[in-house]
Amino acid sequence: MTIKEQSIIANSTNILKLRSNHPESLKEMIEIDLAKRLQDIEAGIQRTCDRLKQFEDQY
Repeated sequence: MTIKEQSIIANSTNILKLRSNHPESLKEMIEIDLAKRLQDIEAGIQRTCDRLKQFEDQY
């Protein structure tokens, strides 16, 4: 599998091209990774909400 990635430039569209001889397994791998990232973001938002509530209760 070859991955080509363009340089990251602020305020631009980043393009990532993936090629695979097994596109279904690649699709599954990407879906699993995105689900994990979403779970991490949701957990971070929950921690932020908890801290905000604690701050509001304290002050």
